[in-house]
Amino acid sequence: MAAIAAFSYWQQTAVNCPKDQQRISQGIAALHKYTHDLAKDPLELVGYELLLPRLVRFLEPYDLDLPTESWYKILDIGQRKMFLLGSLDIEPTKPRAWWFSMEILPEERLAQLDEGFLTHHGSIATSTAATAAFLRAQRLHGKDSPRAAAFIKRMLAIGHGGAAFSWPIEHYELLWILDQLKRVQFPVSHPSVRKAISGLSRYWMLPPIGFAGSSAFGVADGDDTSVGYDVLCWGETRPSIDPLLAFWNETHFRTYRDELTASVTVNLHALSALRHNAASQPAVQEIGHAVLEWLRPHLCHDDGFADKWHYSPMYVAGHALETLLEWDHGLAQKSLDFLLAQQQADGGWGCGQNTTVEETGHALIGLTAAFRDGLLKDKRPLRQAAHFLHARQSDPAIERLWIGKTLFNSPKIVAAIRFAANYALTQLDIH
Repeated sequence: MAAIAAFSYWQQTAVNCPKDQQRISQGIAALHKYTHDLAKDPLELVGYELLLPRLVRFLEPYDLDLPTESWYKILDIGQRKMFLLGSLDIEPTKPRAWWFSMEILPEERLAQLDEGFLTHHGSIATSTAATAAFLRAQRLHGKDSPRAAAFIKRMLAIGHGGAAFSWPIEHYELLWILDQLKRVQFPVSHPSVRKAISGLSRYWMLPPIGFAGSSAFGVADGDDTSVGYDVLCWGETRPSIDPLLAFWNETHFRTYRDELTASVTVNLHALSALRHNAASQPAVQEIGHAVLEWLRPHLCHDDGFADKWHYSPMYVAGHALETLLEWDHGLAQKSLDFLLAQQQADGGWGCGQNTTVEETGHALIGLTAAFRDGLLKDKRPLRQAAHFLHARQSDPAIERLWIGKTLFNSPKIVAAIRFAANYALTQLDIH
């Protein structure tokens, strides 16, 4: 819809290009297909329910054949999300998660903001789209923002004409890299690991208390915080558990305090983190068992290995298997059975038409943990996967399996997943 809006706007304000009309028509055809599927999606829409009304209003003047009949469910979800948010008033000293989608605001509201609202990078939160919308609103109202313009220019240069939906993501990348190493029992005493954990530990009790994907975003989330607590405990830094427990919601852990649907993997990551305190703190153990009971029906459902933050069920099943080995062997066995059934003839895993290094790595990290535990007794699936990784050792990380405003990937994290999987195989004398 954003692309259709851009081409439609250019046709009225710039040179009319026949190919643009063709692109608009092709985009509308794709919308009719995608919107039907999106309305049936069982997972939270990760902000689209808030962005849709703004895009619809923007496209109204162009009289396009849009699939409005399929949007009612999404718009209803958007209304429920707005009720949950309560208000879109902006208090500069009290950042909120929805700021990442601040392009939903009318241009008049965005034009009222000044550059003092921007991060030190020149962005709104870490959002390229929100920053671009702010810059556009400023210019349409006779103002300008050199800092926002510099940020957008930098994003376009990094993306070679495209732009990542979020930047920077330095905490997210570092946490997930360390998490892969932790899962395969890589030596925490390694100098590079110790240095990385020491650097992260300084942020734990600083605002926003816990971890966000970047130090530039002032809103912590339950996923980065859960993984962060797990990693810091692995590094023996003795972090306070309070930032993690702030995301506890009586029955499950939340990613954000104003989300509509909970995430399976966020709760798996929280469960993994809680094991550090469960034995010595009965209250924490009680929370862990409550999380386990919340996870049970979700993992036993037909869509049990689906999650709103990652497209592949191998990510969910791999993380579930490694985590549940310490909590519930019955649920761990379900994850093990799923992964073994999903292994392809070439030894790899993939939820689409092709097997991928990333998904194979997720599966292997879980399977090698199961072998160390004794739940998996046959090395043959591991040997087949080792052959796959060896054959694909030069493959670039091109699959976009992580879910944000768009599907995306982090080559650094995929490289860490590959390294961790190979390390785990080597420790089992599988080459």
